[in-house]
Amino acid sequence: MAASEPGQQPSLTALPRLEDLPKSGDGYDPDKVREAFESFRRHSAQLQAQLRVLQAASRSGQSVEPTGHAVRMDALHLIRTASEFADTVEADAQKASEAQLSKTEEEVRRRRREQ
Repeated sequence: MAASEPGQQPSLTALPRLEDLPKSGDGYDPDKVREAFESFRRHSAQLQAQLRVLQAASRSGQSVEPTGHAVRMDALHLIRTASEFADTVEADAQKASEAQLSKTEEEVRRRRREQ
């Protein structure tokens, strides 16, 4: 059966894996990280849409497709959540960068004192 036939669930987008992200310098390739976040967002949106369908079906006892409004609201919620997650990741990266810079500065000061 094709995925577009009624009654069959579409396949989910594969989730990204950390091992699949190429490294660039001291971190990960920014473009690949963006792609991973986009893949995660698509996967979450698909799960949210399927959840809406299941919730609607369980309430009415029949198979019901979510309304366009419900899907848009879910998408907006997922985008907001992904944005908050990205902000958290960015803040963590900044803290790690600050810590690394402090360690480097201390190492430079120590070596200067030794000289």
